[in-house]
Formats: sequence, C-alpha cells, structure tokens
Amino acid sequence: MRRSGSILTEILVAIIIFTVGLMAVAGTIMFSMRVIMDSAQTTLREQALFNDAENFLAERILENAGTPGSPAEFIKNDSIVIGDKTLHYSLHRYRLNDKKGSEMYVIKRENS
Repeated sequence: MRRSGSILTEILVAIIIFTVGLMAVAGTIMFSMRVIMDSAQTTLREQALFNDAENFLAERILENAGTPGSPAEFIKNDSIVIGDKTLHYSLHRYRLNDKKGSEMYVIKRENS
C-alpha cells in the first residue's frame, strides 16, 4: 500500500527542522560577535587607562616633575619614617569604575 503525500510532508518537516537549526547557529554567531566586540572595547578602555598612568610615570622620570592627570583619583597624603628620615608622599589611583581589578596605584614623593 502506497501513502500519497507522505514524502512531501517529511521533506517539509526536515526543512523546518533544518531552518530552526540554522537560526540557532546564526543566533549563537551573533551573540559571540557581540561578546567579542564588548571585550575589544573593554580592552581598549583598560589600555587607555594604563597608558595614562604610564605616561605620568614617564613624565616624572624624564622631567622629575608632574602630578597625575585627570583620570587619576587622589587618595591621600601621608608620610613614612625610614631610619631618621621622614618621607612624605601622595597616593593616586587610576581605575575603571565599572570593572574590578583595573586599578593601578601611583605613589608620588612630595618634597619635604
């Protein structure tokens, strides 16, 4: 006994299943691309932050002067006693507010 139309139904079901699979793969690729782009932007922002801190340090080395720039946050002024000498310093922090672990501290020696 022959079933008429069953082959056409099976082909349509196979096409639908294949289409759903392709859409899932396309969705996964789109999600991966978004995560990669977000990661790239975060990396660029972190690198710019570290460049600011390193540029400050390079200026201090070359010119023996300078104060941390605008992305730096002033933390405190303090002093430490080593032997019979007192060293005064200020502490500054570079960081991205929305990312943990992106902090870099700079200690600037103050003239006494």
